[in-house]
Amino acid sequence: MDLIANRAIILLLAIALDFAIGEPPSPIHPTIWMGKEVAFLEDKFSKSALSGYIIPIIVIGSFLVLSLILIYISGFFLNYSDIPFWVMMAVFLKPTFSIRPLITIPLKIERGLENGDIESSREMLTHLVRRDRDLDEKHIRSAAIESIGESGVDSIITPFLFYMVFGLPGAYFFRVVNTLDSMLGYRELGPFGKPSARLDDLCNFVGARLAAFLYALPKVMELEKVIACSKTFESRNAGYSISSMAIHLNTNVEKIDHYSLRVGRDPEKGDIRRAILCLIKAVAICLFILAPIMIYV
Repeated sequence: MDLIANRAIILLLAIALDFAIGEPPSPIHPTIWMGKEVAFLEDKFSKSALSGYIIPIIVIGSFLVLSLILIYISGFFLNYSDIPFWVMMAVFLKPTFSIRPLITIPLKIERGLENGDIESSREMLTHLVRRDRDLDEKHIRSAAIESIGESGVDSIITPFLFYMVFGLPGAYFFRVVNTLDSMLGYRELGPFGKPSARLDDLCNFVGARLAAFLYALPKVMELEKVIACSKTFESRNAGYSISSMAIHLNTNVEKIDHYSLRVGRDPEKGDIRRAILCLIKAVAICLFILAPIMIYV
């Protein structure tokens, strides 16, 4: 079977695992291993500009080797049939992306707000994004919507693209890059964190713009407005995805002391669910239109 067709089947199986089982236990989760390796190396190296390059090289290299070992292990199952190989590869691919938490956690936030339990919504928000614990209802909804839009890029769309183009090593490469950015890519760390942040920006360049297009559908004429609004964000990648989601929902979003995007009305009941549906729409289009194009072209 064609290489890309194999990857598409494996990806669909991995998505089924994501919805059926969710995340692997922490002791065997590769992303947890990535975080521990980054933290270990951060303690061992000085926070210099040179270390900012050395640490990513070491961590990326180690997980590229791991991905090749996993492919080698899966290859043994090809002696029997394609199906066991697909299943094993799907198991190894699953930790590189995450869909279910971007649906279940925002839904719990929305239910808490609907039931008047703002404290539970604040608590659930900490599992989704880093924000002040004392946010009011409007800003809780805004933060959830923003996170769905932005995380849809680096948790789903970009990992899918890297896997379809570069296989399992590509998916692991991107997950390492995204982990490095989340741990080291802070402006406060200066030159030490800059390589991780820049590499993450580069890897998400296509995914962020593709997500913005998919979120906007069928209102493609809104993309000009999305591009204009994205320029008001520190991160253009985040600006594309968040602006497109907000404009599609006709909802204002605000991160206090960082940005305030006024494109409609303030977030209200039902908007988080609408954002989830927009994300599902984008993922479905990405899977069932873009993947077949890659298979047959």
